[in-house]
Amino acid sequence: MKASDLPSPPELRRRHEALIAVENLVSGGDDFRSYGSDPPNVLWFSSGSGDEYRLAFTGDDALLTIFDHEAPQSPWGRDDGAPEWPGMFDGLRPHLRALLPTPEDDEPMSVSACFWFTDGAWHMGDPEPIPDEGDVYDEDPGGAAGLLASLLDPEAEVRELVGDVYEQPERVDEALQLLRRLDKT
Repeated sequence: MKASDLPSPPELRRRHEALIAVENLVSGGDDFRSYGSDPPNVLWFSSGSGDEYRLAFTGDDALLTIFDHEAPQSPWGRDDGAPEWPGMFDGLRPHLRALLPTPEDDEPMSVSACFWFTDGAWHMGDPEPIPDEGDVYDEDPGGAAGLLASLLDPEAEVRELVGDVYEQPERVDEALQLLRRLDKT
């Protein structure tokens, strides 16, 4: 996935907040949450199986981190003990670097892809390449496309979230209407 594939930070915020509202609509107070926020400026998604994204805002700038535990760029899969994937944060400004997740103890940072928005555009580092394995990660070694699919195509996510995850296919149309109302550009 390329940085230029991402919508603007306000659009990402709007889509994520619309997905929170849809999940609230169908969750029935379920403690398990896929979409959430830590006010005032952090939005997050958790798959429930260790994969996640986190979108943090500061002024007009934003930091988007992705963690796909099976992605080749996951530092958890490295044998050299590096706390982060080499080159992933090349060019990341210090005020945004301060927003990165804090690793615990001597653990590596749980980030397999990273994008940041400054000066009106999305950017990414120059991560050390991975060898082609002939799988889905060859074009997306950090797993960003899969984890951000809900923000890139929120209607498809709502169909899956409501119909499959919460098993309420009869409410898909209602949820799509809510999404469209909240995700107006």
